[in-house]
Amino acid sequence: MFPSSANGPSGPSGSPTREMIAFTNHESNKSPFSERRTHQEQMASTLLKTLIKSSNLPSSTRNLCLLTNGIVSNHTAKWMQDTSKKSPMELINEVPPIKVEGRIVACEGDSNPALGHPIEFICLDLKEPAVCKYCGLRYVQDHHH
Repeated sequence: MFPSSANGPSGPSGSPTREMIAFTNHESNKSPFSERRTHQEQMASTLLKTLIKSSNLPSSTRNLCLLTNGIVSNHTAKWMQDTSKKSPMELINEVPPIKVEGRIVACEGDSNPALGHPIEFICLDLKEPAVCKYCGLRYVQDHHH
């Protein structure tokens, strides 16, 4: 299996020889998946080139991504210009921190689980309010001494 040398498959110290390492590296580079991946990449590249060069597609279809980006950016800009509406962060900050008696709170985002988020257990050992990473609600430990 390994190329033979004067000292057998391993060197005088029992460690692999350079020839043995080169042979095993050469064999390990041949993966049955690498040939399949190369073939799939070639097929995808050919398909993409064909679609781009195709003159049968109307120009509006080819420029769909350009139109979509313009619509999204205009929509966002219009929403940000409307000063009568508050941003989500402003709405969250209007809610005062919720006082909790224990050291750990379980936030679900809403009393209705269908409208909430995955349960988040929050430790309240710090002085400042702890913030839920999903909904932004703030919790503080109620110290009634």
